[in-house]
Amino acid sequence: MPYDKNYSIRASADKFFAISENLKLDSLIKAGYKEIHKDLYLVPIEIGQVFRLNNVFFDFDKYDLRPESYLELDRVVGFLNEYPNIEIEMSAHTDSKGADDYNMTLSDNRARSVMDYIISRGIAKTRIISQGYGETKPVAGNSHADGTDNPEGRQLNRRVEFKILKN
Repeated sequence: MPYDKNYSIRASADKFFAISENLKLDSLIKAGYKEIHKDLYLVPIEIGQVFRLNNVFFDFDKYDLRPESYLELDRVVGFLNEYPNIEIEMSAHTDSKGADDYNMTLSDNRARSVMDYIISRGIAKTRIISQGYGETKPVAGNSHADGTDNPEGRQLNRRVEFKILKN
């Protein structure tokens, strides 16, 4: 595959929500062959399961969806059409940079933007709620044990997810 490009990769299986991930090849050296291994973990479709949407993008400090998010969100719409009884909570999360109140508002607006897009694609409002959690539910450390910044951890904490509430 050509370098200096971003790719979306996806794994799927029956009765599991297909997981997509963004693969950036912009940091690789252009000369030679390089093999990349990437594990994508599928989650079964059950009440309480949380699905991370890896290809939903916002500009820094904004909550307007970037157009490259639509493909991933259209997959959620397709999933909800395929399983018409499922109801979900759409959530957004931030890292710990910035004030707590600001992060809560930003994440709430981002979750609402995603929900609004899904509703605009024909999904009933009664099937989806949105919730911003700010920095209250990290999945990784925002800093290392020695107190230094952890950009990889902060990136993992900045995420959009949905949880199955009713199946």
